[in-house]
Amino acid sequence: MAKHKQHQKVQVQGFGKKKQAKKPSAFQIYRTTILICAVIFISAGLVTWKIVQSSNNPQSGITASPEKKTQRTGLPKMIDLGTTSCTPCKMMIPVMEALEAEYSDQLIVEFINTAENPDKASKYGISVIPTQIFYDKKGKELTRHTGYISKEDIFSTFQQYGIAIN
Repeated sequence: MAKHKQHQKVQVQGFGKKKQAKKPSAFQIYRTTILICAVIFISAGLVTWKIVQSSNNPQSGITASPEKKTQRTGLPKMIDLGTTSCTPCKMMIPVMEALEAEYSDQLIVEFINTAENPDKASKYGISVIPTQIFYDKKGKELTRHTGYISKEDIFSTFQQYGIAIN
């Protein structure tokens, strides 16, 4: 009977030399995490910059100054409190522009940007934007509306208080 030879496992590394693996640096270990964080911080900075730029440059021709002192008195007034960035507020811009352009002899239209003037939001007790405040020709508050409101609904609101805008 033949004798069985036992095979030994031989481990070969290189030409008989053992190589020691280099210990990775902290940068190499966390490289992906560092890159992701850098992209997030840069993106957040760009978004913040864009928001600041858009709030400094209102897209509307509507006067955005709460300090606006109108020479016209004895006219009904509507104040729209909102921002230039929220969707319903953006939808109000063409309505306000049309009212100011077409009915400036019958109605005072004013826009207050609550992002730039948070103290005015507090003064008027605003918690939801946009909010429209309707006044009679003597300056007495008639009613308030929150959210988008069409030009026709603005006329209807004044009409409910006996004020006709033609």
